[in-house]
Amino acid sequence: MAKKTVTRVWLPTTEAAAELGCSAKYLRENRDTIFKRGTHYRVLNPNAWRPTYRWHVKKIQKLMEA
Repeated sequence: MAKKTVTRVWLPTTEAAAELGCSAKYLRENRDTIFKRGTHYRVLNPNAWRPTYRWHVKKIQKLMEA
């Protein structure tokens, strides 16, 4: 029996940057200007000293194409 491949939608910053062909720094620096919270990224632990983000690569790719 073949295994199902699961495609993850929300990726950590470094994986999202690699998938998008940009740097993690680019994502971080443009988080509040280009990207919309809840649509393009989400915060896993907003009250942490160093928050963790997840990025929706497909929605960001659509945004970049426009």
